[in-house]
Amino acid sequence: MVLAIACHVRIILKSERTQSKGPIMEGNTANRAAASKDVHAADAYSAWLTAEVQASIDDPSPGVPHDEAMRQIRAAPALAYQPED
Repeated sequence: MVLAIACHVRIILKSERTQSKGPIMEGNTANRAAASKDVHAADAYSAWLTAEVQASIDDPSPGVPHDEAMRQIRAAPALAYQPED
């Protein structure tokens, strides 16, 4: 399952990277500089996300069972909201 998710993430990231380098170089120098900066930021994020996914795949620790993961996810909003007295 994790491998399938990682493959989908890689496909999406590759698609985004390919699409983001299209017609951004049209326009004046300031627009091109801003667009180029955005592309570099997107590439850096893609590289970071790919590394995170790979680290998760390579992690030797035991996985969390689905029911436990869902319990933790459902409990997160209640833990985040702490009303003041």
